[in-house]
Amino acid sequence: MGEGIGNNKEPVGSNDIYTREATKVEVIGVTTNLALFIFKLLAGILGKSGAMVSDAIHTASDVFADLIAITGLQLSKKEEDKEHPYGHEKIECIFTVMLGVVLLVVGLSVGRSAVVGIFSYISGNRDSIPQPGVVAVVAAVVSIVSKEVLFQYVIRKSKKLNSPTLKATAWHHRSDSLSSIGAMIGIVGARFGITVLDAVASLIICLIVVKIGIDVLMTSVKNLIDTSADAEDEEKIIEICRSFPGVESVIDLKTRQFGHKIYVEATIGCRNDLDLEGGHAIAEGLHDKLEMEINNIKHVFIHVDPVEFGGKENKIAM
Repeated sequence: MGEGIGNNKEPVGSNDIYTREATKVEVIGVTTNLALFIFKLLAGILGKSGAMVSDAIHTASDVFADLIAITGLQLSKKEEDKEHPYGHEKIECIFTVMLGVVLLVVGLSVGRSAVVGIFSYISGNRDSIPQPGVVAVVAAVVSIVSKEVLFQYVIRKSKKLNSPTLKATAWHHRSDSLSSIGAMIGIVGARFGITVLDAVASLIICLIVVKIGIDVLMTSVKNLIDTSADAEDEEKIIEICRSFPGVESVIDLKTRQFGHKIYVEATIGCRNDLDLEGGHAIAEGLHDKLEMEINNIKHVFIHVDPVEFGGKENKIAM
């Protein structure tokens, strides 16, 4: 027979703080992407570069993706209610799935245009492929620098907030940076007379975007099906449990991702001569320490099993 203790209450306003910070990052992304989209689209049209137009379409998908992310963040911050006693954080994962789908659709659309251009070149219709202008090269350089800076900013924020949405957004920015590199190579090559390189660059962009879209989808699905927390988080949880006064052993540990939060269920062994009140005090103290030491924990359940005093052999290996 054992004892358990747990709750799913967070500090007042913690969801609001997370949502406010994450939304601020997304708004910066929307503003930057909108400006880049207009700039790259004009540069692609004026510079007669299919690769740059494809890159602009990719950036337009970033604007749409940022708006999806903001919507998901706003909906997921809603507190627990009678029908959703564990909160609404998983809504964020659902919207992240949508981001992955957007990436896939955009990537395949760009790929279709690229394949048409390549077949046109192979069939001998090379005059239909114009030589890109200098403005397209300038647009590619501006896009590479700005999107890489944006990626570095957002990925740091995603780690700080442990946000799957921001992580997906960051890689969306990185995909745009990589696609701009491909576009620049194609544009420069086409300016030297190998016009098919512009279409080849668009095809490379397609493969990059599709790959990142699949990665975003896989990560989101893992969160939706209660995948365990990262090994680093689990090791830290075990370490805290083992070092807590009164804990003789860590018998079992189960964790699961819940949006940007973690749920923890731990079974600990305590000396078998403890009374009910003593076991409860250890479980409650450990519960509070875990929530205090690991910021992204939302809910902790501690189960206490009696073990012989001095038996410190843990059943869980780090």
